[in-house]
Amino acid sequence: MVRYLRMLVVAVFLFFLTACAQERHFIESPHYLHLNSTSFRADHPEVFRPEYRLINRRLPATLAATGAERPNTLVGMAFSGGGIRSNAFQLGLMSALIDSDASGWGVPNHAPSDTCRHAYANSLLSRVAYLSTVSGGTWAAAALRAHKCPVCLFDNLELVIRTEGQCDTLADEDVSRCEEAKRVLNNSYEDAAPYIARSNRVTDLFNIHSDYTAREAWRKLLLAKHIGAGNDVPMLQLETGTDKPPMGPFLIINTTHDATRATDPKHNFPFEITGLGMGTIADNGNTQGYSVSPLVDATGAFVTYDHSAPLWTCPINLSHAIAMSGDVFPSRWGSFKFNLFEWYLPFPTAGSRRLERSPRELRNSTGALLWMEQRAEYVLTDGGQSENLGALGLMERGVDLLIISDAGYDPTYTFGDYDALKHHARHLLGRGIFFATNGTFTDDMEDHLRQGRLDITRNELHDHVHHAYENREFKPTSDEAFFRREDLAEHSSLFEGRYFPLTDGTPSGALKQVFYLKPSMNITPFLRHLERHPEYRGVYQYLSLNKTSFPYTKTFAISYDQTLIYAYYLYGRYLGQTSIAPILERLIPSQNDARVGGP
Repeated sequence: MVRYLRMLVVAVFLFFLTACAQERHFIESPHYLHLNSTSFRADHPEVFRPEYRLINRRLPATLAATGAERPNTLVGMAFSGGGIRSNAFQLGLMSALIDSDASGWGVPNHAPSDTCRHAYANSLLSRVAYLSTVSGGTWAAAALRAHKCPVCLFDNLELVIRTEGQCDTLADEDVSRCEEAKRVLNNSYEDAAPYIARSNRVTDLFNIHSDYTAREAWRKLLLAKHIGAGNDVPMLQLETGTDKPPMGPFLIINTTHDATRATDPKHNFPFEITGLGMGTIADNGNTQGYSVSPLVDATGAFVTYDHSAPLWTCPINLSHAIAMSGDVFPSRWGSFKFNLFEWYLPFPTAGSRRLERSPRELRNSTGALLWMEQRAEYVLTDGGQSENLGALGLMERGVDLLIISDAGYDPTYTFGDYDALKHHARHLLGRGIFFATNGTFTDDMEDHLRQGRLDITRNELHDHVHHAYENREFKPTSDEAFFRREDLAEHSSLFEGRYFPLTDGTPSGALKQVFYLKPSMNITPFLRHLERHPEYRGVYQYLSLNKTSFPYTKTFAISYDQTLIYAYYLYGRYLGQTSIAPILERLIPSQNDARVGGP
């Protein structure tokens, strides 16, 4: 008996060793970027030149530069997390920017797929260099980037909306288009349940490609719903794999590494995955899963690769990246929220050993970070555990225009995700951000900002909304009752602000423009718009009867009414056309200059 037990122990050990070894060296000849400060990349933008080379091939000529030079104008959009709700809202927002005719909501009469590239080049979305995403926002961005013809995707989604998913009512040639697009507006997580019931916790720890694990079930569900089985490609190939420039912004997918159990995202660090590299600007030194320590001020590292480097043997596909970015499961399976949906991502070690000690112990007496070997793996989970807006990477890249689309769950307007962004930007990047609470950022406000007369440490958006009602006669009995819809008639969905470098805690350097879009609970203008369009009669009637929680339906519902998902899509498009499209139209006044930049 003892003999058999020994054999079993040896077999299990060899299995674990083989699994780890199989994934430990998954990139050949990687290039490491060890950071000597968390703001290193923000302070040395030349590290982004490989991204610039790819972006310049996609942008209109007036925005692009040549080769690997920084584009003349960098526009970045950030899509927040928020699960299925955010996915629908962000898809709607992109549909407004794909349809270059911002004057109406008619079905865009775009050319067929053989001229799809020309149609995309004339869209407002073609002016966006970066798309940085979290969780549900990542799913929407993946649907865009994975589709061979983004313009056609949104044409097909219009068929879904107008028929309320009844694709069989269309002409024969349109049925398949409608059915193919319908899966993108997913309304349920229910399909993953059979796979999760068969999940194996032991193998789940070691192999991201293992069948029938909770993580693999989640990846397969997102692949089927948001990408399509035939469209999944390695992240490197997504950005560089064709002779012609891809149609869509350069994608930055955000996750969280080695998250603590603390509910406050300020205690966790983001981890970034792109087509040219992956890594973190800050490392909490934890290699055993979730950390029990608070925020540790320590630098991280990136592994980078280029198109000429050998392909790795264990690729990170787009489907893996979107599953890592959005892997907090609904409350019905709450036990999986922190136990199974963790992705153990082995880093290429090239002979390095594990980092066993906290980075704090690797600092010398003057506080300077000593050289350290790259650690072997990170434990990744939902990006919302650290920075749910997805804007940190764009601030790090110093985009000239930053647009944040926040579809997170925030029914009482606490602006908690914005508060986390401010914290990480200040402490990790040495950057500040501040918004005008009346919607428009004036020259006087810029002067006050430069002179240090504004308190940039407070959450000004939260304070503005809550202080506006503190002296009113109506006294709420709970947070949920704090706002009544009639109180929000003047509340703006769009805020304008600036972000900037900090020197000794005060603004310095260039003030760069940022817009923050947050769906207003005053949906009366949106309802009036739907009422004027009989083709959306079903959505209008549904919202008229079920508007109590809209647009802040809880994120972790196991499923949603399909018409509600269509409502979020149309609300995203409405706000995209009325708020975001005018900003991008001002960026290039003429639609005639849509030529793509040089190679």
